Amino acid sequence: MFPVTGDTTVSYQVLIGINVLNNESFVEFHSAIQPVLYRYEGEFSYDIDVPSTLLTGRVIKINHVYTLRFTSRVKMEEFFSDREYLLVRGRHILKSFRPEQFIFGYDQ
Repeated sequence: MFPVTGDTTVSYQVLIGINVLNNESFVEFHSAIQPVLYRYEGEFSYDIDVPSTLLTGRVIKINHVYTLRFTSRVKMEEFFSDREYLLVRGRHILKSFRPEQFIFGYDQ
């Protein structure tokens, strides 16, 4: 299965928008969650800086969008409730980014 992009296995993806405050700290967060992401058969499939946002569904500034791909929705839910992920997220959320906006999830 994943990780390592190129596998065509049916998957579940989630698109997330955030407001990155400190790029260096966000890169540290990104690297720190990678092993946890892999443990739940997940990977980053897109990671994009957004220069401007024309419209959002909420009053939240978004300047960064990324897509996480998992082998199933169950694996994604397990990842987001994983204790190690939550600890890493807690260490980085205030200095590197503001809370996420889950834009949508879908089966691929």
